[in-house]
Amino acid sequence: MNPKSTAEKFQSGYEITVIGRHFELTDAIKAYVIDKVSKIERIGERIIQAIVTLDVIKLEHSCDIQLLFGATKIKVSANTDNIYSAIDKATARLRARVLKYRSRLLEHHAREVREVEMNVDVILAPTAEEELEDINAEIESINIEAEVGLYSPHKVVAKEKQLLKTLTLKEAIMKMELAGDPLLVFRAEADQKLKVIYRREDGNYGVIEPE
Repeated sequence: MNPKSTAEKFQSGYEITVIGRHFELTDAIKAYVIDKVSKIERIGERIIQAIVTLDVIKLEHSCDIQLLFGATKIKVSANTDNIYSAIDKATARLRARVLKYRSRLLEHHAREVREVEMNVDVILAPTAEEELEDINAEIESINIEAEVGLYSPHKVVAKEKQLLKTLTLKEAIMKMELAGDPLLVFRAEADQKLKVIYRREDGNYGVIEPE
């Protein structure tokens, strides 16, 4: 098996990128992916791109699909013992997710969504060596149990800007479901307050209102 990653782009109404990792991406597999993904029911003409990542590690074959619909990401994944069945399973999940939210997505993108820029600090995680040095230093001076979690404060390595969207609660939940993200920061359309919606361990959603 070829350990290197390969990627190829195709046009099928919208751009489809197929990425292969840790195995040879054959013409037959590429054709199978294009055939399956291009049959996903389109939502108007707003689908911009699909990225399909195939990976094989030992006996586990995985297929991850990211569909970009306007500014909304739809992510699905599947793992099986066969690359073709992984593709089948992932595309079936993608089709189900698209059909579930089709009307809501059309309504969401039919109206103008207000956006503002947010400043975002990118924090550098400490290396294992830095953490070990800090821990050893703390052990020498104080009780380790009293200082758990205080080692090596993270560093800001870059500043970015991200768009803060004005959404309804239903739209925020939809974006969380489609992208599989653990949380989302947005401004509520109803009261214009900043809110954070997150996925709870019990599978439900929590909403934090910091303002």
